[in-house]
Amino acid sequence: MTAPKQVLTNALDLYVNEYLAGLGFSFSPSGLKYTRSENGFRQEIGFQGSKNNTAGSIIDFKPMFVIYSAAYKKWHTTTFPGMAVLGGGYIGGDRAPLKPYDNSFQEGFGYDFVRQDHERIVLDLLRNIQQAALPFFEANNSWKKIADGANVQERERVDALILAGRPEEALALCSAALERLEATYRETGNANYQQPIAYMKARNQFLQNQST
Repeated sequence: MTAPKQVLTNALDLYVNEYLAGLGFSFSPSGLKYTRSENGFRQEIGFQGSKNNTAGSIIDFKPMFVIYSAAYKKWHTTTFPGMAVLGGGYIGGDRAPLKPYDNSFQEGFGYDFVRQDHERIVLDLLRNIQQAALPFFEANNSWKKIADGANVQERERVDALILAGRPEEALALCSAALERLEATYRETGNANYQQPIAYMKARNQFLQNQST
């Protein structure tokens, strides 16, 4: 019987490999992902297999679209030593372009390569790549775009503003966020606010030091 990973790679070879290669992506069969670099960001189209995958009976894979920045991870580690890099270098960015993503053809965990026609799966995957993944990558291929994105987490927006060379805006946003977080923590006593407060404090101090 053909191993689940091989079933997936055989299906991707129908159309996806050639299409994404034309856009500058390279495919890693061992990692089950396509990658390309743009402006220091690594854009990834990967596939997560179900933990229940078994040759011949269960072959489910779910596509994932993510962005990674080694430069961001290095900057964060150097600038805020001892503070964990949330996401480990992966960038959330503006996720609004992912809204057109359609998983209606995915049954259960993801695409079902046992019960569904492989060509239909691949065509549906290509549609999602074109309508969601590529616009997501385009909307987040620079720190300026991330800083100005409509749906970016506040902490990440502060970092994006810093890295885009806009420290005044970063400080204003950071100070306002810190004030609000601390006020909410005082009112609620919710310990979940401690980490975001610590992150904003570190950035606030960094930006104030930069301005003096």
